[in-house]
Amino acid sequence: MTTENVIIVGGGQAGVQAAVTLRELGFAGAIRLFCAEGYLPYQRPPLSKTYLKEDSPPEKMYLRPDKFFAEKSIDCHVGVKVAAIDRVARNVTTATGEEFAYDHLVLATGVINRRLPAPGADLDGVVMLRGLDDAHHMRPRIRAARHIVIIGGGVIGLEVAALSRSMGIEADVVELGDRLAGRIGSVALSDYFLRHHQALGARIHLKAGVTEIEGRDGKVVAAHLSGGQRIETDLVLVCIGVMPDMALAEAAGLDVKDGILVDEHARTSDQAVLAAGDCTRFKPAHGTLASIRLESVQNAIDQAKCAAETIVGKPRPYTSLPWFWSDQGTLKLQIAGLTAGHDRTISKADPVKDAATIYCFFEGRLIGVECVNRPADFMAARRVLGAGKVVRVDDVEKDSFELKSFM
Repeated sequence: MTTENVIIVGGGQAGVQAAVTLRELGFAGAIRLFCAEGYLPYQRPPLSKTYLKEDSPPEKMYLRPDKFFAEKSIDCHVGVKVAAIDRVARNVTTATGEEFAYDHLVLATGVINRRLPAPGADLDGVVMLRGLDDAHHMRPRIRAARHIVIIGGGVIGLEVAALSRSMGIEADVVELGDRLAGRIGSVALSDYFLRHHQALGARIHLKAGVTEIEGRDGKVVAAHLSGGQRIETDLVLVCIGVMPDMALAEAAGLDVKDGILVDEHARTSDQAVLAAGDCTRFKPAHGTLASIRLESVQNAIDQAKCAAETIVGKPRPYTSLPWFWSDQGTLKLQIAGLTAGHDRTISKADPVKDAATIYCFFEGRLIGVECVNRPADFMAARRVLGAGKVVRVDDVEKDSFELKSFM
């Protein structure tokens, strides 16, 4: 029986999955899971959706109940931050000075929000949304709000915009780029988002930034845009992107570059240290990119499984097909594959059902599919792309085309 110690830093989806998979694979050594936040590991996607307007307790978000970790002999250190890694001694030191030895270390530190570099960003009523504490801070404010300015037209911002409109709150979305959600999808998808959110009643400001947040008696009263517009508001959500939380890795001398660099087996530049989830950068097996950092539940789960398999001596290359989803009011987006770098799209829409499928190609070959309110197309895309099937432009252009025929 092994007496090896595994330490996992990060209590998100990747950290929990690594611990669970280790036990599923028969790993019998000690597993310590360090959760810097004061909660058991929880799911983050619902925080920008219904959780904000519900009265649900934090426990509803937990990935696993407390008894699960006890039954699996996974030692959860809740509210404990790892402050340093000593790769020579193979131990970690917590913020309170305690040291814990490891044979294998898994970094699942996730990401941190970018802060708004503008006057007034610290006013009461300026909020961010990353974790449960942020959601609890924002809950009473959004319920009392009459108007919200959302800085950032990415997925989180658009999800909150849709939620706000469903609550009767006036909403302005301010996006520095020339289209919405430009980092995750095609121009055709961005156009779809624009029409959808304008139909919900949100005002969209593209190619615009916020230069100042105006306050009175310490509270937000208005946001000033780069074009000179002043928008009166009582709530401002800052969601201008994230950065990988790689401070621990960098301080320990691991290779980093906008993410902790890992190979196809989730190993860092130190063979005893692995990494998984949003904090990593790696060469994807799909798409056209040389390297990528994926912020998705799918990547967190699948890469963590890969890390656990490496630890138990059963390494396999990480070749999982990336997929992603977002719920924005009545709009359900699902993406299969990596569409970044595509050079052509074909859109097939059904305005009556408010649905569309956007096929993205590179050099004539299908590399990703963006589905709006079309779950069957999404499932077919996952299977076809995951199996490495070749689908070309000529195939999709046919009136009789059905992606499921390639499964």
